Amino acid sequence: MVRSPISILLVACLAALGCEGSERLRTFCTGDGDCPAGFRCQIETGLCVCAVDEVCPPGQYCAPDGQCRRRLSCDSNQDCPRGTFCDTTTGNCIELGKCTQDRQCPAGQICSEVFFRCVPGCRQDGDCELYDLCLEGSCQKGLCRDKTFCAIGQLCDEATHTCYDDTRGPYCAYCKSATIYDPDSCGEGPNFCLVKGGDLTLPPYCGVDCDQGQECPNGFDCASVRIVYTSENCTRDDQCASGKCYIREGDQKGFCLCTQDSNCPQDACDLTFLRCSVTRRPCTPGGNECDRPIFCIGGYCHIGRNCKPLEGLRCEDLR
Repeated sequence: MVRSPISILLVACLAALGCEGSERLRTFCTGDGDCPAGFRCQIETGLCVCAVDEVCPPGQYCAPDGQCRRRLSCDSNQDCPRGTFCDTTTGNCIELGKCTQDRQCPAGQICSEVFFRCVPGCRQDGDCELYDLCLEGSCQKGLCRDKTFCAIGQLCDEATHTCYDDTRGPYCAYCKSATIYDPDSCGEGPNFCLVKGGDLTLPPYCGVDCDQGQECPNGFDCASVRIVYTSENCTRDDQCASGKCYIREGDQKGFCLCTQDSNCPQDACDLTFLRCSVTRRPCTPGGNECDRPIFCIGGYCHIGRNCKPLEGLRCEDLR
């Protein structure tokens, strides 16, 4: 039987796969359809290269660059010879400088799906240095995706990806007022003089109104103001119905603590902290059921919501 020259050439090319690195089928191509089963077209060279392990000789596998290579199975880099590392996705040792996935590349680079090497670029923010932004395939510094990219006390303009200072109120400013009924203590609006966790031994600080859904800047979140002080100022215990006057160190006046519900504007004393709490008692708009500065919202007394430091942070950490 006489074989055609084309058949002889094809057999010779397949036989060449027995040598490591001789994975190329010497068939010129412009697309995968020009290559035999198990091969793909490497556009940059115009040659058919391996696409699956099955076309490689025994003991070899099809590497990401289309070459058949000696199989070196591994569980960690210690299993690989010098100049290679363990690709945990395939369980094979591959050459340093090559890659099969983005996470094998340093920050600011991704794995090229053509050359299987790390090249500058990004697909998502996680491909970039911390707090850098991935925009149009490249890592950008000084921009923001959200407020967590910004400095403490700033917000992010997500349309322009720029950070800006939130100047709505005196975030974490010290307030000396012994009662939240001091309208000038924390600026205009329902900004209250707060005590972290209701602990009177901690210095008070100003919250900033967020009751209408206003976003709090980085480092803060919006929370309900649940504890209110009585409106009674005092200098000694016998001036208080509860018999307890709390004066902070360095202050000349203090405020009365509560020991029973009747000591409070909303008839609810929190006996854990000895401070009056908001009970959302029924009210009518314009009525006098809610004591100032508690508001009648949706038919119930509600003191509002303020921006406070995130859980685990103190104002001292944010100033």
